[in-house]
Amino acid sequence: MPTRVLRNTLLWATGLAAAAGALFSFRYHPVSPPPIPDGDYAVRNSATKLALDDPYSSKLSGEQIIEWDWNQGLNQKWSFSYRGDGCYTIRNRKSGLFLTDPGAPTHGEIPLQQQTAKNDDSQLWCLSGSGNTFMIRNKGRDLLIQEPSKGSKLGSGVVLSAPRRELDSKVKWAISRSV
Repeated sequence: MPTRVLRNTLLWATGLAAAAGALFSFRYHPVSPPPIPDGDYAVRNSATKLALDDPYSSKLSGEQIIEWDWNQGLNQKWSFSYRGDGCYTIRNRKSGLFLTDPGAPTHGEIPLQQQTAKNDDSQLWCLSGSGNTFMIRNKGRDLLIQEPSKGSKLGSGVVLSAPRRELDSKVKWAISRSV
């Protein structure tokens, strides 16, 4: 009988230790650094070199963002603020408004807008790429910022579309520090 009690006690203790290990297991999950540090940047299309631009330095919420020659204006500078998971809010330095997916139906191209802060996924932008060239994808609906498919020219409205053209240069953006 004492051997049986000892054996049962050992089995119970072993089970308790295994359960405690399962409850209190610690795993190291390395945190990868953000793709770029927080700060002010110019965002230019890799193919055309045209910059994301708040037209006429508009402070109007709902204004469509355009492409324009780089002129170093505050309306072409964007503050990136890291929010985790490779995603940022992107705020225009001149207007103080945020790049936003306006939530229109996803068939076709959707105008990329600047809007007041909403604090939701429509204003979170995830970067994927390397060096200083990235695709910029909206976290909320998985849409890419791109040049319009009808062709880019000075003053063209920048759009969002489904990520079916990920190899196309229209969806690649060079992000470089602006001073």
